[in-house]
Amino acid sequence: MSKERTRILIVDDEEIVRESLSAWLEKDGYTLATAPDGETALDRIRKERWSILLVDLKMPGIDGLQVLEQARKVLP
Repeated sequence: MSKERTRILIVDDEEIVRESLSAWLEKDGYTLATAPDGETALDRIRKERWSILLVDLKMPGIDGLQVLEQARKVLP
């Protein structure tokens, strides 16, 4: 899979982490988006197709493990 076709969703409640990872991965040519919490991430996962999910495990509300469990039900 080429970098241009690899779609990455970064999920983290810390803005600095989202921004740092985004800058680094965009510089490398990946297509990506971010979500500040589990609910937003699940909404994006249901509406869009992602190659990779980078998920913070400890977040308020829906935590990272719950996001991954729900994503497995939605993603092929």
